[in-house]
Amino acid sequence: MAIAGMDVFDLDGSSSNSDEDEKRRIRNFSEVIVPSFDDDEFRRHFRVQRETYELLVNFTGRRVSSDVSRPNVDVHKQLLMTLWMSATPDSYW
Repeated sequence: MAIAGMDVFDLDGSSSNSDEDEKRRIRNFSEVIVPSFDDDEFRRHFRVQRETYELLVNFTGRRVSSDVSRPNVDVHKQLLMTLWMSATPDSYW
């Protein structure tokens, strides 16, 4: 699948390259797909209103410290991951 000239799906296989070991990954999900969500779809995925999300980004963005031992993950992406995992606890077990 491509959006605006970008490849969105990426198959990331393991060392054995068997079909059952391949995992489907969506590239640039938080950068490309999430911004295209309307307010209802955003709320269904993350269980908060977009305005609440923006308030949380503004509040936490100033307080998130960077760790030089790891690559930085954008505060928007960190918050989206946290909200999604909190909203869908059965999805990652």
